[in-house]
Amino acid sequence: MFGVWKRFPLLPTSRLLASAKNLAGLLTKNMNPTPIEVDGGLIEGEILINDLNDEPYYSFKGVPYARPPTGSLRFQPPKSVKEWEGVRQCIEDGDACCQKLLLSVPPPTIAGSEDCLYLNIYFPVSNPSKSLRPVMVFIHGGGFQSGSADSNIYGPDFLITKDIVLVTINYRLNIFGFLNLGIEECPGNFGLLDQRAALIWVKKHIKKFSGDPNNVTICGESAGSASVSYHLLSPLSKGLFHKAIKSSGCVFDPWAYMDPEISIDRAFRIGKQLGCVTNDVKELHKFLMTVPDKQLLKVVLTIMTPEDLHTGLPFAFVPSKEICGSYEDRFLPSDPKTLLKQAPDVPVLVGLNSSEGLLIYLENPRMLSKVTENPGRVMDSMFPHDLKSLSKDHSKVALARSKVRQFYLKEGTAPENIPAQKFADFFGDITWLRGNYQWLKTCLSFSASKPISLYLFDFESDMSIIKLLPGVQVPDHSSGSCHGDDLLFLFNFRVLSDGMLESDACKQVVENMTTVWTNFAKFGNPKGHLKVDWKPLSLGRPVHCKIGQKLETQPGLIYEDRIKFWSDLQLSMLSQSKL
Repeated sequence: MFGVWKRFPLLPTSRLLASAKNLAGLLTKNMNPTPIEVDGGLIEGEILINDLNDEPYYSFKGVPYARPPTGSLRFQPPKSVKEWEGVRQCIEDGDACCQKLLLSVPPPTIAGSEDCLYLNIYFPVSNPSKSLRPVMVFIHGGGFQSGSADSNIYGPDFLITKDIVLVTINYRLNIFGFLNLGIEECPGNFGLLDQRAALIWVKKHIKKFSGDPNNVTICGESAGSASVSYHLLSPLSKGLFHKAIKSSGCVFDPWAYMDPEISIDRAFRIGKQLGCVTNDVKELHKFLMTVPDKQLLKVVLTIMTPEDLHTGLPFAFVPSKEICGSYEDRFLPSDPKTLLKQAPDVPVLVGLNSSEGLLIYLENPRMLSKVTENPGRVMDSMFPHDLKSLSKDHSKVALARSKVRQFYLKEGTAPENIPAQKFADFFGDITWLRGNYQWLKTCLSFSASKPISLYLFDFESDMSIIKLLPGVQVPDHSSGSCHGDDLLFLFNFRVLSDGMLESDACKQVVENMTTVWTNFAKFGNPKGHLKVDWKPLSLGRPVHCKIGQKLETQPGLIYEDRIKFWSDLQLSMLSQSKL
């Protein structure tokens, strides 16, 4: 979910001095990492000190896993890297994909470049057993529009204390990653193919970094989590990973998939705005190949219409099914609902946060005043497009909207007494909860499904995205963990969480979250040696684990009353539409 950030010196002076002293001691013992040979040539990383336990770890940043997708390689699947001379120093993050900076105000600030296919690798120096470590490949979020593997955001310090190898990756975003023109020159899903190329690289080389190529877990948050579920569907990703962790994102979320026809229509709008007036998709493709990246992205950011924003697909370009080339060579040869007709063939851990929808007040700062003024009107405007399309009878849709207002707002209460939290619940349910429940229900219906475990992250503290980011107005009476808050307890966010390690409560949540994730990476079971009665899901007896300062198993799925409401509403609209 996070875009490119400015870098800040964030560690306290005392901690910097201690780290520098420890690092100096290591260097005097000739513990510099030796060069490692990978595709393209030799690379050399560095040894850093872990903020959590002051232990040394190896860091390789900005490692190229594919050729820069520039020039004639724009809108093409990733190609193998070219060889370089000498030893490549991998001590700085590679460029992020060209994107709008998070929280930038009009005119938008554009950063990054098309030369962005790099990954970072981290693992502890100490390895007494000399055994290969489980590997976790993390895919960042950002709505397929922003984000990167920036080490100042996705710092490895917390996770690698559990003796794993962590890999974080960049991939192409927005139009550069997901333009689908339905022709062989531009088939789409380049960002997902980039991720696949990184997994192929990991399978080939990770043993040189103490990682076990036969024990790879793909994991991600938000769009990274949706990416994980795409790899679970794609026939081209089979065999490249052995477990999967999905946190707050799914292929069935309304923002995570688009029909190729929508992609083509938006591309023609972009071409027209840039002066290319044509009905020929190949002519349009040739033109788009010539537009400088930042100029192209600036136009992409202007083409979204009010109708686009109210159909549940607020992002310009996201994954879509491929409609050209041989079926066997396509990453997504059909739509997700069609592809999800067989059980996931690896164990899956699924997580959601307790108040995902609070993110709306971060993404749209004016939303809080709109909700305070008339929450029902805002809910009506956001009524799920997939439900609205079930009936052409406007009166039936109006009745369904009324039921939504009644359920969340208890209609009749004065608007000024309606807490913004209720609207956040509504937004979180239509944006994340419904899609994840649909995915879970479908997967659990397969008798041969591998184990699927479910958790709810719920920890209230000042360590929250909407409380830490500058200039964000936090709603009164809000509670729960916002979309993205779980990441603060999995990664060392040097740009935000300077006070994390000063709080015993926060450190305990770090311990709980990292233990659950790495247990799953090691054993395919999040419980591991934890003293908690946490079993995989089943349709007959669903159970989930609530993660905060404590680990508590609870019966049922997450927010079952809200899930039931939407399921019943959909059934009622289906029956009404047949009248």
